[in-house]
Formats: sequence, structure tokens, C-alpha cells
Amino acid sequence: MSKNYKPKGLLNFAGNCYMNSLIQCLYYCIDFRNSILGYEMPIRNSFTYLIKELFKDLKNSRYETITPKAIKEKLNNSNIIFKNRSGADVTDLFDFIINSISIELKPNFSENETVDYESQIFDKKAMYEEAKKDIGTKTIIDEIFLGMYEKISICNKNNEHYKYSFQSEYRLIFPIESISYTIKNKELNLLDCFEYTFCYSEETGQKCYKNNCRYPITLYEKIYESPKILVIILDRGCHKKYDIKVNFNLEIDITKYIDDDKKNTNSNIYTLIGVSTHFGYSGIAGHYVSFCLCDDNKYYSFNDSLINKIEKNSIIETINRGSSYILFYRRKDYQFKKRIEIKSKSTKEIIVEEINKYLKNYTLSQNSDNFIWVFGKKSVSLNFGKEHAEFVFEEKYQKYTCCSVVTVNNKSSFSININNIVPQEFITIFDIKFNNFFIQNK
Repeated sequence: MSKNYKPKGLLNFAGNCYMNSLIQCLYYCIDFRNSILGYEMPIRNSFTYLIKELFKDLKNSRYETITPKAIKEKLNNSNIIFKNRSGADVTDLFDFIINSISIELKPNFSENETVDYESQIFDKKAMYEEAKKDIGTKTIIDEIFLGMYEKISICNKNNEHYKYSFQSEYRLIFPIESISYTIKNKELNLLDCFEYTFCYSEETGQKCYKNNCRYPITLYEKIYESPKILVIILDRGCHKKYDIKVNFNLEIDITKYIDDDKKNTNSNIYTLIGVSTHFGYSGIAGHYVSFCLCDDNKYYSFNDSLINKIEKNSIIETINRGSSYILFYRRKDYQFKKRIEIKSKSTKEIIVEEINKYLKNYTLSQNSDNFIWVFGKKSVSLNFGKEHAEFVFEEKYQKYTCCSVVTVNNKSSFSININNIVPQEFITIFDIKFNNFFIQNK
């Protein structure tokens, strides 16, 4: 990273500080940025296309300030609340943009099978599989932001009577006023919000009807699948802003709130990478700024076109001068790690090991510096050169013509320079290429 590195700002030309604040946070969700930049989006003027073009400007433009006019016009024409901001704040904008991109990228599908929920609600695995069906084909939005949250209803008489449901969400919402009222503190800690949501039981007034039990049930919630990027919305209301301080750390451990079956699936440590913060008396008035962990691993404040570096030991204090609305945390196993150079067999094995984790269902075979992973009729080959690694994706499938069936051998390749590569950038590139070939090109 150059010593002269400086992030780019966004021009505030129409009261769009809340949009600028959110876009900077999304841009520094590195996994999201790389996925958007690597995605071939044929539909011009879609949100995905416009976000991609804006990200390209933020990355490559020679200008220090970018004008996000196209995105602002798209928002104005898409929903009246973003044209005059009547009742909308940055949290509404996040939901609108993420859902819009997800819809644009999601292939149309229908699930016509009739599900007998009455017989499945007591079967955890069956309910989880139904929840996955509801998601359908995962998009890059799902892969990065989507978490799965579990609700467990337990009979107050017989604790072996469990009822399950699962819900997928792109963000966690913490109702700050309700949490403050329950805990009775003038200031909150972010973990207070997790405790309120995932550790407190809720009396529902419902009855257990397994085997006609009819005793009251109590509802508990857990995180079943944690997302790569954990987005936390601190719901402060809109017209009447609930302006209470919420303290948080640069790093959080959410192990306590993960379902026991999933505690060891991924790292449960998250690092703060972005915050959208508000100054003013309500969410639709005042001013938004953002604070992001940038490409040089330093924190910066983004006040539209004004950008300042912030010392790590003062970042929380600086953020808390305003009211945080959205927090972005990156799962630590997806953070940038130290740079590596592929100069020896042992360092090559690091790359092979990462790919092996990604292709955990594939069978690996090796011949010198050539590696191949096979799963059914799919294969991924890796060949190391002095400076480059070449990947070849192949898949054989049958194609029906009007009067015959032919076997098609679909093939694609790409190479990367393996000197001074950042491992996460490498894995992100591989992930995009893999999904574009095997999933999105089907």
C-alpha cells in the first residue's frame, strides 16, 4: 500500500450526506466491493450497475471527490421517500439498496411443493432446510450479508417439547429504546443489545400443542449462521430520535449467542470496519458522517468530501460524539492477513490449503505443482508458474437439441500474479470466478 494512499470523498450536492455515509461503508466492506466489481451486470441503470460504476470511480478516479449523481437520481425515481427524505433515514436506505441489488441478482424461481409445516416444526433439520429453500439460489448479497437466525419455542412443562423456525436477514436490528427501558441504563453497551435479543426469554402467550400438551411456551432466539459481514442497525426511531449513547468495541466476540451446533463452524470474532453516524435531533434532519477501516488498515472519517485519518486509540471516542445508526463488522476469518509471497513450495501449499477448504466436497489429486479438484462432472485445476497461478474450471453436461442429446464440455480459465498477493483478495477473486462459472453461467 502506497504511503501516499488517500481515500476519495463523495460530493454532497442535494442533501445526500446519508447516502454518502452509507456508500462509503459499503465500499469498505471489501468482500462486497470486490464481488460487485467482479460481477458482469448487463442491465444498465440497475442499482448493481450504478454501484459498480461508482465503486470503479472510488477505486480508480484521479479526482479526490466523486459526484454520486447517478445513484441519487436512481433513488429519487425509485421511491419518493428518498427524493424528499420524508420519513427515511440511513437505515431505510440500507434496506432499500441491499434488497434492490438482491432482487436484481436473484434468478426467478418458484417452489411449488406443498410443505407440511405442522409435522416439521418439531424437526430442527427439516425447518432449516425449508428456510434454505426459501432463500433459493444465493447471490453475492446473500453470501456476504445474509445470516440465519433461529427461534426456539420451549414448553414450560416439558422441555423436550421444542418448536423451531428460522429466518434469514441481511442485518440485525436492535430497538434501542426498548433495550434501554428493560435494562434501565442511561448508556448501553453493544453486548447489552445482544443479551437483550439472544439471552432473554420471551413469554409468547402461545400454547404447546405437541401431543396436545397445552402448556405455555417460552421463545428463545439464537444466531444459527453468522454472516461474513455483520450489519447491526441501532434503531433509534425516525422523527423522534432516541439519542442514547451505545458503547461498542473495535472487536466483538458473539460466540455466546451462536447456536451450540454452529459455534465451531466459523470464527465468531468480528472487527469493526464501518459506522454510519448521525449528528442532529432526528434521523431525517441533521448530518451523517461515516467512519471506515480503509485499504491501508487505518480508520478514516468521511464527512462527504472531507476526509481525515483517525488514530486507532481514539476511533471509538470520535465516533461516539454522534449517534451511531449502522455498524459494519467483518468476521475475522475474512479479514486481510499478512501479505505472502509465493516463492517456495510451503507458501504454495498455503494457497492450496485455502482452496481445499473452499472446495471441501471435492477430491484433490496432485502432480508436482499441478493440482486438480474433482466433484462429479465438475473440476478445478491449479497450475503454478514462476509468477502466476492459472486456474481452469471445467464442467461436462448434457444439452438437449431438437432431435438429439449432446455432451458439452464447458471450460474457462483465469490467472493471477502470485507475488505479493493478499490472501483474502485471492480468495475473493477465486470465489467470484468460481460462482460466475459454475452457478451464474448455467
